[in-house]
Amino acid sequence: MITRKSLSYWSLRASLTAFVACLALPAYTTDYYGKTSVHYGLEAFLLGPVGLFAGHFSWLANLLLWLSWFKHTDETSGQSVVFAVLSLVLACSFLFGKLIAVGSAGEFPYLAATGYYVWLASMVMAAIAAFQLKA
Repeated sequence: MITRKSLSYWSLRASLTAFVACLALPAYTTDYYGKTSVHYGLEAFLLGPVGLFAGHFSWLANLLLWLSWFKHTDETSGQSVVFAVLSLVLACSFLFGKLIAVGSAGEFPYLAATGYYVWLASMVMAAIAAFQLKA
């Protein structure tokens, strides 16, 4: 029989797995003077804090996601839900930008790729995991 606690456990594992997977997948592409450049999740993760200076705050969703995982206990599951949902909202802000900095070459138009959506899925799974503990 599947219990809420076991569903929560497997959802949390799926969240962690999706997060690790998104690092190896294309996070976004840029139009670099007519040439499409692919930027992988690990690159986005490592260089994301630099984006804070350019007004891209979506990287901070990582911190909220990690807090959600850390708070994933019976006693703090309510906080875990809140952190997971806030991480999802903040991560979605990436979709509203038009330009992103590419090294010292300037800013270029970008499109979200598969890895970005897997990253979002990791937040959804974290929220489901936390909600199952709370319910």
